[in-house]
Amino acid sequence: MTRLKKDRVYDELRRRIETGEYVPQLRLPNELELARECGVSFITLRSALARLSEDGLIERLPGRGTFVRKLNSPEPKKLLMALSRLRPEKCPLENDFFNRELISGVLTQSYIAGFTVDIRSQSQIASGIEDALAGLYDAVIFDRPDSPECQALLGRLQEKGVPTVVTLRRNAGFPSVVLSSSDGMFRMVRYLFGIGHRHIALIDRDATPIDRERINAFQHELRIAGVANPQRHCILNKECSTAEKIAEGMKAFPFSAVILGCSRRKVFQEFITAFPHKNYSVIQWGVNGEPDSYSVFSEARPETGCEAVKLVQRMLAGKAVPEITEVTGELMIRTRCAAPVELLDAINSK
Repeated sequence: MTRLKKDRVYDELRRRIETGEYVPQLRLPNELELARECGVSFITLRSALARLSEDGLIERLPGRGTFVRKLNSPEPKKLLMALSRLRPEKCPLENDFFNRELISGVLTQSYIAGFTVDIRSQSQIASGIEDALAGLYDAVIFDRPDSPECQALLGRLQEKGVPTVVTLRRNAGFPSVVLSSSDGMFRMVRYLFGIGHRHIALIDRDATPIDRERINAFQHELRIAGVANPQRHCILNKECSTAEKIAEGMKAFPFSAVILGCSRRKVFQEFITAFPHKNYSVIQWGVNGEPDSYSVFSEARPETGCEAVKLVQRMLAGKAVPEITEVTGELMIRTRCAAPVELLDAINSK
């Protein structure tokens, strides 16, 4: 159906005002000139102007002209960032690289989106979620809600219909931003193979779906590299490993390189102390180590924060969002991660 000219003129003038083409307090051309510019009659233009005046977009002052009014800016959306691992009483934020980088990404994208952000640490999450349930926040970003208490809070947010995004964990029923397991294992295994390692061990837990994603991705990369039985390269436990269990698993091959899964750094160091061995080249998965620690493959935290806010933007706009958004990681190699000792010795002897 063809729209009336007065409606088309109204839409065009409104667009110019809302996009800033016509700035606040601008005096519009006189009505005859504006009618010619829009290609309509004087009467048609006046009908469109009357609607704009009723909408509060323009002000018509007798003897002075027609002026664009200042638009009332909507209240910015308020975002709650719940950080389950932020404990400033134990680790000040200036020393907490992980959370600091994640916050940086959220704040950067929130500034672009026009959101305000309230950050709650581990001890403040429960009260923050209560505020969100009371309508004081428009959306929630929940980082690594692993504990039963956090899961219960997520359930309440879901019941209430509060837009919520989970970061660095896959959580059924919520859009999640996670590190790509396949990309991570591809880069770590290819790097270690590239510097000469042929016997690579994965020391990890096997307790959750995300653990099994890492394990499957590791075995897949070994098969591509021609390893006949990649399962023998995996030293796995449902819960906590011990130095003795790692030592038993390390007997399978003359391993020269190790990929450490989540929360395995401490027990691996115990193994190194209890069972002295040649130096291993080690890459730690998913956790940023201390300055003297191993090489690390870790979440691109600023990107994770940015992607989480983008999902919130889509949700608040009523748009569909994917269940899983994967981000690539950062492979940070330190000098301790080198070629196998045998290879270096052979090179140095020439």
